[in-house]
Parts: sequence; structure tokens; C-alpha cells
Amino acid sequence: MFLSFLSAVKHDVSQTLLKATLDSVVEECVSFVGVDINICSEILLRHIAGLNASRAKNIIEWREKSGPFVNREQLKDVKGLGPKTFQQCAGFIRINQEYIRTFCSQQGELVAGGHKAVTSEKPGKKKSKVEANVVQQPNPLDQTCIHPESYHIAQR
Repeated sequence: MFLSFLSAVKHDVSQTLLKATLDSVVEECVSFVGVDINICSEILLRHIAGLNASRAKNIIEWREKSGPFVNREQLKDVKGLGPKTFQQCAGFIRINQEYIRTFCSQQGELVAGGHKAVTSEKPGKKKSKVEANVVQQPNPLDQTCIHPESYHIAQR
């Protein structure tokens, strides 16, 4: 019954106003709940503070090429995502540790602690001995609303 009511009145509502209102509600939800970066869509990423269509697309491309994000620090490896953008978006991004464990176990890529070994390398860059052997470790705080700038306080 409600759907038939909506169908009947949808032409009475300004589509521009409706879209703006729905976008506002989505942004409010994203700000309150956060977004799991490993399963969300490009369109949802666009609603995160600091992310635009281009940055959202780059995040999806990085994820498809490199696999799931293990921690928020890996966002810094995404093309076009600099320190200011990281500062704006990091608190709204969540990384579900259970998803990482499940994904890695399916891929057979478990290392000590049950997490995927991910090196921090950018294509086309010369690799130093230290950089080539860096293993990305999950951070339990990455699944919370705590911003990386405040991790030191939360860890006290």
C-alpha cells in the first residue's frame, strides 16, 4: 500500500530536491556509522568526507588490484589520496578484521597472527630493502570510529 502511495506522489516531488535529501541522509549515515572500505561501492565512497568520484574510483581500483585493505594506513598508497584527504576520510572508513581473516583464508595467504601479508609497494618505484619487506598488519582500531590521529590516546 505504501509503495503504491509513493508511486502516485513521486511525480509531485521535485526530483532534484528528492536526490539532495536522499544524498544528505546517506552522508549522515556514513558519518555516523562509517563504511567498510573492503565491501562498499564506489558510489557510497563518494559520500565520505574528502572523497570525490576520482578518489573513490582509485580506491576501488587499488582494492581490485591489491586485494582488501588490511589497515587504514594503506589508503596512503592510493593514487590521488594525499595527507589532507587521508585526514578527512580516515575516521569514516572501517576495516572489518573478520572479513580480512576470511578473505585471506580463502586465498591461502595467512601469516603469523592469521592475517594476510601485504607489502607496501608502489609500481614503478624503486624498492628499498626495508620497503620491500614491510608486512602490513591489521590494527583493531581500524574497525572503530577512532581517528588514526587519536590511536595513541586510545592505546593508553
